[in-house]
Amino acid sequence: MKDNQKFTLGLLAVAMGLGAYMYFVESKREVRPDSKDVVVWSLSEAQAAKLTRMVVTADNKTETYTRKGDNWEIVGKPGREVDQVNFKSPYDKLLDLTANRRLEVKNEEKAQFGLDKPNGTLVWGDDQSVYKLAFGSLTPTGDSVYTFVTKDNAVYTIPKYKVDEWKNLALTPPLLPEPTPSP
Repeated sequence: MKDNQKFTLGLLAVAMGLGAYMYFVESKREVRPDSKDVVVWSLSEAQAAKLTRMVVTADNKTETYTRKGDNWEIVGKPGREVDQVNFKSPYDKLLDLTANRRLEVKNEEKAQFGLDKPNGTLVWGDDQSVYKLAFGSLTPTGDSVYTFVTKDNAVYTIPKYKVDEWKNLALTPPLLPEPTPSP
């Protein structure tokens, strides 16, 4: 009987010790900065409205978009209208660009991330302010892409689904169907 009491008291002491450790040590630890998304840039609608040109390149295809008022058009496709609804999703991802993490990379190390010969680029801006992204290789997990951002001369890992949306602006531009002539 006394052995059970000693065992119970021992377990109680261990539990109290763990509780004290959690309260006094673990709860005071700082949250790791890489556990949250890293803000690359954040633009207001007014700032973004001043950026009137976007050039997207992927797989040797390039599309140039220009803003006319509130709508975007594709240069070189007269009479074809951009589907503004489908253009909005990739565009909105540019307004508040976040990444999984930022890497400290020297210029000579960019090749190991596929950034010496990017497989796509996105240039968004005007003469005064240009935002440029160069897309490199996939991360080892395959869910992000190494991306070079010229605005702060840094390499970030950006989720693959975002990069795919931007590349699709060049590969399959969001155009409204051509009107069919009436018989």
